[in-house]
Amino acid sequence: MTLKTLQKWINHPAYMAVCFIAGVVAWSFSFESVRQATEVTRRPASLQLSELASRADLRDEVSATEYRELQQINDKEMIIKLEKVRPQWNKPQGPFTVSLAQVDAINERKIKRLPKRFAGNPVFQLLQKVSSDSATTEFEDLLACDKSRMFYENRIGIYPVLNDLIKERSPASETFSRECVTSSMRQFQVPKLNFASCAHSEMGAPQTPGGKPCVTPALVNLTYNAYVDALECLNLNPKHMMPKIDFESGFFLNSFGVNKESGVGQLTEVAVQEVNRHYNSYLAEIEKAASTKPSCANLIKNKGLLSMAPTGPEQRCSLIGLPENPLRNIFYMALLSRINMDAISGIKYVAGQDVLPSGEALLPLQNNQNDQFTGLYKAYRIKERLEANNVRGVNPHIFKEMLGTLGYHVGVETAVKILSQYLDERKKHELSLTSEDFNFHSGMKAPDVDGQLKDAVDVAASFVLSSVINSKDTPEEKKLKAKRRKELPKRWAKAYQEPFPVYLAYKANSYDGKSLLPFALYGYPGYLSVIANRQTEIQEQFSNAELDPHTCTDPDFLKGL
Repeated sequence: MTLKTLQKWINHPAYMAVCFIAGVVAWSFSFESVRQATEVTRRPASLQLSELASRADLRDEVSATEYRELQQINDKEMIIKLEKVRPQWNKPQGPFTVSLAQVDAINERKIKRLPKRFAGNPVFQLLQKVSSDSATTEFEDLLACDKSRMFYENRIGIYPVLNDLIKERSPASETFSRECVTSSMRQFQVPKLNFASCAHSEMGAPQTPGGKPCVTPALVNLTYNAYVDALECLNLNPKHMMPKIDFESGFFLNSFGVNKESGVGQLTEVAVQEVNRHYNSYLAEIEKAASTKPSCANLIKNKGLLSMAPTGPEQRCSLIGLPENPLRNIFYMALLSRINMDAISGIKYVAGQDVLPSGEALLPLQNNQNDQFTGLYKAYRIKERLEANNVRGVNPHIFKEMLGTLGYHVGVETAVKILSQYLDERKKHELSLTSEDFNFHSGMKAPDVDGQLKDAVDVAASFVLSSVINSKDTPEEKKLKAKRRKELPKRWAKAYQEPFPVYLAYKANSYDGKSLLPFALYGYPGYLSVIANRQTEIQEQFSNAELDPHTCTDPDFLKGL
């Protein structure tokens, strides 16, 4: 049907009558009509008729799910059903899935909830607000740190092998400031259970609860020097990884997650296994680069600290304890990121340089849209699928960074598969794409079941996380979860209409649209949006401190194509 014919049909009285009846039905679902109105108006006018035409099959898409069946259940019955859904709270269901305990921990960190003992203390609340609104780049006063917080400070000096790493280097890195590590450590606030201690590096499991280490020059220098050496040697951008580390570990070598994620890089067993498979080949190339790259030379100078880490959780101290850490932990984190991005792009790391295979030759990178990626990017025909959705001339490195960061959390092939699925669904429904569809900083709003407009990714995450009611939920929270769970199949089925960040929150899981049973979560719903929000907060904190807001972060990271 041509556009002209479609317009003629839309103006036909019969069609208008059908629209009137449909409008009366839609009125009963007020939050849904608001969402669709918001969605249509945010699109370019040239796409609106195409979108309206493509919605003809939405009824079939939704009816293929459990949506209609769930509408027959009242909210009280729904709550009872959800209360019976009791997956193992502390145990992930696969190597790249998260447990509900991890979800809980991320939610707590996102909202920065005050400890209950301080909830009524106005002085603490004021100090908390000041410290969270503005970057704090000064070291802590040693006299203000009690004995439990001086554990690492008192031990750092007993290892001569660390003498070089705890010095303040001059000149420092041109790409990343030491103030970023100091500020991250100062603002990082988590319960003591999220810190661990190890008497020996290679022996046993960490002890919890631990304590937040005192933020001293020696600890900051040790962490900063290790971070800059590892990332710059491997040609990774320190500013891209900053918001992730700032949110998850605060750069502390003894950060410890609810499922034994360890150290600065919050490394898991599967992450260590993946790095160990490629460890020797990358280390050999770093040794070749040591004669020409100072950052690589610094790593090789400390090669004694970089022996391969054991994988078992019973030896997790190998990723937390001194003297190997934080250098070993940061090196593993950087290598995993590098391995992910190389798997996506096909880029090879040779003697400290990045090259792309072309037949028998190895070509230097141009770092623009002219680089011809191989790897998963080619295997899943991402470039061709983007072009089929009217997206051309995009720098593939944007997707390498975006999917590589996501892959750290959900597995790199899962990340690429979800993007591939999104591009296919958009093409199927004739919905073109724009740069804004990949902007994780867009701030787009969507209606929740209570009729309130909220952050669209947060809304999507709350729908996905509505499947389990736990003992901490209030009666009102239980009601909201019941309503969201009944609506989830519809939102999930129509997620392709949304920008990629929202789609990602709905689809990064094993839900099939047909079962009320628990489903595995491939990482926290909306993980990249959480990182993007933290990036914005860091920029605001530095700006409030009258410092360059982009001292620690890249203003273009995760901001579209």
